[in-house]
Amino acid sequence: MGWVGRLMATAISRQPKAEGQARYEIVEGQAHVIRQVFDWVGRERLSLGEAKRWLTAAGVPSPRGKTW
Repeated sequence: MGWVGRLMATAISRQPKAEGQARYEIVEGQAHVIRQVFDWVGRERLSLGEAKRWLTAAGVPSPRGKTW
């Protein structure tokens, strides 16, 4: 799984099964970073490398708490 997949995994929380169905919820405190990356790459046409540089410059920690 690449860094984008790890980033997405931090913003989605799997909830216990209720009535036989697993439920997933967005963790809003972390979802804004994913929205920003998708905006940069999808709308502004930045490369993933450029998005990583922007995240690093903004001081946003990676999902593992390290640099991007």
